[in-house]
This record gives sequence, structure tokens and C-alpha cells, in this order.
Amino acid sequence: MKIIKSLFALILFLVVFSGDAAATTTTVQSAEKQPITLAVIDFPPFTILNRESMVCDGPFVDRVLEIFEASPYSINVVCNPPARLFRRLGTGEVDFTINISSTRGIQGKVEFFNRPFSFINLSLVSYLDAQQDTVASVRAYDYAGSRQVLSEQGYRFIDVPSPVDAVRIFLHRRSEHIITYKGPFEYMLKQMGETFEDRFIVETIASIPTYFAVSKTSVHSEGITAWIADYSSTLEEDVSFMREPYIIQRDYSRDIR
Repeated sequence: MKIIKSLFALILFLVVFSGDAAATTTTVQSAEKQPITLAVIDFPPFTILNRESMVCDGPFVDRVLEIFEASPYSINVVCNPPARLFRRLGTGEVDFTINISSTRGIQGKVEFFNRPFSFINLSLVSYLDAQQDTVASVRAYDYAGSRQVLSEQGYRFIDVPSPVDAVRIFLHRRSEHIITYKGPFEYMLKQMGETFEDRFIVETIASIPTYFAVSKTSVHSEGITAWIADYSSTLEEDVSFMREPYIIQRDYSRDIR
């Protein structure tokens, strides 16, 4: 009889223990973060393609990770050329990005959050002795309407896949002008050992805001937007998400020649 009672007690203990263990496992699984994908372009010094991992990092990526640190999401960062990034936003393969709101290739595919993420300066850079009206540019960019304006003024565009490619075209003198954003252009000149001295004229066109752009077809679109809105409510009214000036706190540099 004692043996039977002992066996019964053991069985009861195992049932209770296994139930507790199952409950614990369920709690851990429910606390796991949902993976989402942030897609960015190689846009140094703000987002920079890491040649070892083949993903983008940089101060803009760091800021997004900081914003989502306490969120229910884990972020996978991928680096795509602009045209491919825009296609993937349209299919929901990637969940969100950072972009200016006027880019034609992204229209209808995303919802922009109304607080700017950052501001970037658009410029037309020309050789002092420019002989032609050829402009190096990124194929998928309309540069907030400036492509059309320059086209109407007689400029001819040499389109390439990425900002880095556009700078190479310009510095190899395959174009006489480049339409570019100031930060990336100056960064790439420095990496290539080039300077502005006695070579270029820089005409500032505009300071353009960038925004969080969430794919309309992402299964996580509502949750991502809600988290951005919650974080935005903790900031002062008239500031962007990205702290300015954009101080690079880590060494992201790499050879882009």
C-alpha cells in the first residue's frame, strides 16, 4: 500500500512539473520577437555596405535599431540597389525603408510616417571647366523633381544603379556634372582621396526630408507603424528621428574605389 501511495505521489509530481514546464516554454515562445526586414541602399556615410557581411550598417541603421530596441520585432537589415528595393517593397518581401517621399518608384507601395527621419542636402556638382551637359545620376531617383527641371534645361542624364556608381562615373570624367546628396558625395570623395579644391562648383538645390516608409503589403505594416508612432510621441515636436549633426560613432569606412 505504501508503494502504491509513493507511486501515486510521484506521478502527481511529474504531471504538475510537466505542466509548469510546458507553461514556461509557452511563455518563452510568446516572448520571442517577430522578424521584420529593413531594406536600405548603399548611401554612405549614412548607410554603408559592409563588404564582409554584405549587409548595410551605418548611423541611420544604428538609429533604427535603437528606435526598435524595446519593440516586439527583431530587425534583419538588407542592402539593395534602389530599383530592386522599390520592387521588394511593392511585394512585401521587405517591410520598411527610409526614403524621400517624392520618389516615383516608391509611390503607392508604402505609407510614409509624417515625422521626418532625417534631412539630406541635394546638390548639383560640376567641373569648373565643364564642356557638356551630361549628368551622372541614379536610375531610380527623380531627386524631388530636380531630374525633370534639369532635363528641361537641356541636361542629359547618365543613369547608373547606385550613388557610388554615379560618383565613379563623375570622377572618371564620363560626365561633367553629378546630381547628388552632399553627405554621400563628400564621404566618397574622401574615401577616394579626392578634394573639392579648384575642381568643382557646388550648387545646393534643396534640403530634403527623408521618412520611414512602411510597405503597404507587409504583414507587419500596422504593428511597425504603431511602434514608430509610439516612439515618435516621446520626441519633441519639431525634431527628426535622426539626431543632428549625424555624428558617426563607429568606424564604418571601407574602400569604395
